Amino acid sequence: MTPEVTTTTEVSAPAARVISTPVVSANCNCLTKEYLEDGSVLFKDLCTKEAAMATPAELKAQAQDAATQIR
Repeated sequence: MTPEVTTTTEVSAPAARVISTPVVSANCNCLTKEYLEDGSVLFKDLCTKEAAMATPAELKAQAQDAATQIR
């Protein structure tokens, strides 16, 4: 009878790397709309820190332009 030879090799796997990414849910609302005292409207994106403002003159011009396109 031949002796049985068993060889054991221990292998270690590299450690798992955890990457954290921000999770945005479907109901996330980064956009806000604020009416200012002078009649302007301020739009803010709280996620990207961007902002835009529409002045009363711009809003009036936009409304007039929309009215002429409907006719």
